[in-house]
Amino acid sequence: MRKIIFFFLLLILSSCSLKPSLPSFYDDLREKGFNSRKFWGKVYLEGDLSQLFNLSQGGSYGTFYLNESFFLLTIKSPFGEEVYFQWEKETPPKLIIPAKAKVYLLKGEGVKIPDLPYYFLGLKEARKELKLKGIPIIYTFEVENMEGKIRSSLFFILWRIKEIHPLETLPPPIDITQFKEKSIKLPF
Repeated sequence: MRKIIFFFLLLILSSCSLKPSLPSFYDDLREKGFNSRKFWGKVYLEGDLSQLFNLSQGGSYGTFYLNESFFLLTIKSPFGEEVYFQWEKETPPKLIIPAKAKVYLLKGEGVKIPDLPYYFLGLKEARKELKLKGIPIIYTFEVENMEGKIRSSLFFILWRIKEIHPLETLPPPIDITQFKEKSIKLPF
């Protein structure tokens, strides 16, 4: 009986200590960069944006598509509504809500992140601190857990990459020609 209990205890302890394994191409991606490669994956997001957008804190799952100059994040809310965050290297980031036919352009000094896909995947430094208009912002990424965080006195965002895969072509841009557009000036 002791052997059976010991076996189950050993099985439970070993399963708790397992870390998610990184895909074989991730090390190559960290070393060489994107080199025109494209990727998609699944992510879990959690955050508190209540001081910026009057939104309650919570968590949600999403899907991302990216290369070195494009990033699209699809977030499904618990109520079934989809929200898109779209970033392109030369344009302001957009928050797109198809169900309401609205596009919010995020404007401010802090949204000009030239290497967003690199930071999202943890391919740049593991920790970065900066001040934008006197507001300290701290970025961290733990490769072992595939977990990134951005903290400030105004907001908190955490993401855990659950899957990442190579992709042949990126999805077409979201057609927002008939959507109402509004600019949101961020305080940083």
